[in-house]
Amino acid sequence: MPNIIFYNNNCGLYRHLVAEGDDLYKQVGLPVDVFHWECKHKKSDVECSVHCNPHNFPDLLAPDGNGWMFNSSIAEQMNIWLGGYHAML
Repeated sequence: MPNIIFYNNNCGLYRHLVAEGDDLYKQVGLPVDVFHWECKHKKSDVECSVHCNPHNFPDLLAPDGNGWMFNSSIAEQMNIWLGGYHAML
């Protein structure tokens, strides 16, 4: 089992695990994508803002602390880029 699972909607997964009584969320970090964290929910959303906040996972930060180790939004960016070719295909 990995230490961290990055998933765009981990706050929904976290909510589901708690409701089902599954304690997987205690064993594995479940951060959301940075864009999701900044734009998709109000900061009062406890699951997203507290439990799935990517800033709470120091292993994900770049060594200089000013960025991220990898681009967690790449799947969304790729979908947008490919969407430009949708009409041609």
